[in-house]
Amino acid sequence: MKLNVIGDPKAAKDARVKAEQNEVDQNAMGGTEIMKHALFDKLDDATLDKFQIIPSRFRGTKKGKKPIYWVHDLAGDPEMAHLKDGGHNKFDGIVCVSHWQRQQIENYLNVPAGSLTVLQNAIEPIPEHTKPDSKECVNLIYHTTPHRGLDL
Repeated sequence: MKLNVIGDPKAAKDARVKAEQNEVDQNAMGGTEIMKHALFDKLDDATLDKFQIIPSRFRGTKKGKKPIYWVHDLAGDPEMAHLKDGGHNKFDGIVCVSHWQRQQIENYLNVPAGSLTVLQNAIEPIPEHTKPDSKECVNLIYHTTPHRGLDL
């Protein structure tokens, strides 16, 4: 059985080059990175030429592109502090992954509601298939990090 990761950067080298990377995520492959690569796999070159899509860790804008900040961090994360005191104005749009996150960014960082859009996380549709024998399966669990609500 093969695990097919949609948006796998190893399967689409050119998409990885287009996707924003930084020192924190260059070797990571968590939920944010999987969604990032899946999104960049779906976007055409004309769109990518117009927009700079920044998935979390902001490191600067690119001249000639409209910056869209796709936030995956909590409002209290130090990586988000640059949004305070009008810092949100450097983006043409800020995308949150939940309504709760949007509310926290409004409340904690004083970012106006009109600057924020919610696009909730989603999964790729799973095509109809014959389920494998449960005796031959490997059970996996994915969990979030403790500061996002994991309680052991």
